Amino acid sequence: MNNNKLSINIFSKTEKAYWETIQELYRQQEQMYRTRTNRIDHHIVSMYQPFIRPIVRGKDGKNVEFGSKINVSLMSGFARINQFDFEAFNESTFLKEQVEEYKNFFGCYPEVVQTDDIYMTRDNRSYLKERGIRHTGRPLGRKPKKEAQTRYKREKQRKEKNERNQIEGKFGQGKAGYNRNKIMTQLSDTHES
Repeated sequence: MNNNKLSINIFSKTEKAYWETIQELYRQQEQMYRTRTNRIDHHIVSMYQPFIRPIVRGKDGKNVEFGSKINVSLMSGFARINQFDFEAFNESTFLKEQVEEYKNFFGCYPEVVQTDDIYMTRDNRSYLKERGIRHTGRPLGRKPKKEAQTRYKREKQRKEKNERNQIEGKFGQGKAGYNRNKIMTQLSDTHES
């Protein structure tokens, strides 16, 4: 598509945005055709919502989801969105930043960090250990043989793991109560709000 054949000045602001999206979509499709591949970075999947990207989740029934990816922390019962992006990102890279934000807000490090397994990289584990912060992630290496645990220790571990369910509940609340599972906006700024 050649811009020289068409004066872009006749378009309104919205039409110009569509025109630019169509050109980028054409470029992506042509590149995938020439390289004989089905994958391209920053793949546009909707002309009307060009900010939406496919994000591979690997969940049962839904290998790919569309929309924003968020990184959420829960402090004192309040959910806080730490990262929000339409591109895929690895949440584990933001753990240190979130712990430091907690320290700046409350004046001390948290006693325990309750996370998904994806956060528990060797680097994050050593970071937490240096600061004396416990975590609910699985220990590295082979599973230890069944050792006798006190009832108190078992109950404490179970309670901490169950507290992790609160954040999953916030995701469910966002989807059911605030329609986070539906992309109903045409602008990325509107979607963020």
